[in-house]
Amino acid sequence: MQDTLEEAIQYQWKKGDKFGQVETVKKVDKEFTNFESGGRIYTTLISEFLEPVTSEGLPFPGAEYIDIKKSTTQIEPINPTEPAIVSPIESSPLSKLIKTLSSKNVESFDLSVGINLPKKEVFNMLVENSEEESSEILEEISKSAASQIEINNLQDFLKEQINEFVTNYYKS
Repeated sequence: MQDTLEEAIQYQWKKGDKFGQVETVKKVDKEFTNFESGGRIYTTLISEFLEPVTSEGLPFPGAEYIDIKKSTTQIEPINPTEPAIVSPIESSPLSKLIKTLSSKNVESFDLSVGINLPKKEVFNMLVENSEEESSEILEEISKSAASQIEINNLQDFLKEQINEFVTNYYKS
């Protein structure tokens, strides 16, 4: 007995080598659910391996771009380059005086920087389905977030934040 589908049903893999891939159901029979990609799964295992795609979107947005399989290619070490020569910035007498007078007065200020992170659901799914420990996944997420920060933009942002803090500090 075969059931035909009137409306296309889609699932997203939440486990295994196909993690993140979206499948469209072609047909469902007694034992298997067959996909348009040519793959199939025991119908009783769908809830363990797949999440339904709803009108709200993918259950794990962005996961369809992740390649879970470990790369087998060798990564060649980067040849170290000579360090850049940084020319010292000319300091004015006033700048030298301010630097000397402020050396013993350290003030802290709060800084808020926006970073791109995967959603908590995606992180939890990675922890559950990855061979890596959660600490390794957290480290990779941190590296990824830090790598997206452009130093020049960060320095400009810090200058603005420091200027605002200093202005408020001396107004009070």
